[in-house]
Amino acid sequence: MTDTAGQRELDRLAEFGTLLQSCRIVFLALFEQGLHEPSTTQPSEAWADFRTLLAGPGGLWPADFVRQPRSTAVNLLHQQADYCSAMGVLVSVPEVRDPVAGLLRSVVEYGSRGFWLLDPEVGIRVRCIRAYLMELVSLYHSRPAYKVAPKGYARVAAKADGKARFRTAKVSVAQLFQTEGTSLADDPGQWTIEGHRYAGWTEITRAWAEACAPGLDGGALYELLAVRAHPQGFTATAGLTFDGDGQGTRVFTLEQVENQVRLAIASFHSALTLVADYHRQRQQLLAD
Repeated sequence: MTDTAGQRELDRLAEFGTLLQSCRIVFLALFEQGLHEPSTTQPSEAWADFRTLLAGPGGLWPADFVRQPRSTAVNLLHQQADYCSAMGVLVSVPEVRDPVAGLLRSVVEYGSRGFWLLDPEVGIRVRCIRAYLMELVSLYHSRPAYKVAPKGYARVAAKADGKARFRTAKVSVAQLFQTEGTSLADDPGQWTIEGHRYAGWTEITRAWAEACAPGLDGGALYELLAVRAHPQGFTATAGLTFDGDGQGTRVFTLEQVENQVRLAIASFHSALTLVADYHRQRQQLLAD
């Protein structure tokens, strides 16, 4: 790959990198200013949710359970900020382009999953159900990983712990949630809790786009992100041509890079403001 960018393009790439890396700086600054815990003196939706008493067949839900959607959303935002920062490092390197697509997919995934958890259109009970489904699906998919661990006591202990945690989580469903509309049969895509199910990536990206980017087909967007981030997508992406001798040439334009940066920033800003609004954060740093 031959770098033919001029100084103007290089300066613009450096600006992209600085902007993307600032995402992590902004997140950490807001976290230190109280993003990790709602204020007891300043009314917010988060504080109101924390004071809501919800119950299932086993009685009142534990206080920490009602906080899980918020804590998970903040954790997702933190990871999203880290991916943005990593993307900023790569964007600043003139000859590196393709790895950016993999990071961009993660940025959007973490942002849209956070939106799904704190969806303004649903109440705290549904948010808790979604957070619990997310936990169940994570435990379910982590189990096969133990099979490839080195043989020995550590593997046996890890498998036993994973099975126990998943079994306990499934048993707790009967105590926490109403039985009507609740089923954990078959694969995770079929699981429901009180009629709500775990939404897939294409679905949540579509929902995010409908709420935050009207006119954008979020489902098609995610399919594009998926193929560009996958090794198979290398030959399916515009810009790769071959001459008669089989020599490949990869062409990137500044506009193509900028589109990816814009999407990453839009996704992060959307998730950041959603979490901040939930906590009623109004710091000048956020506005800037």
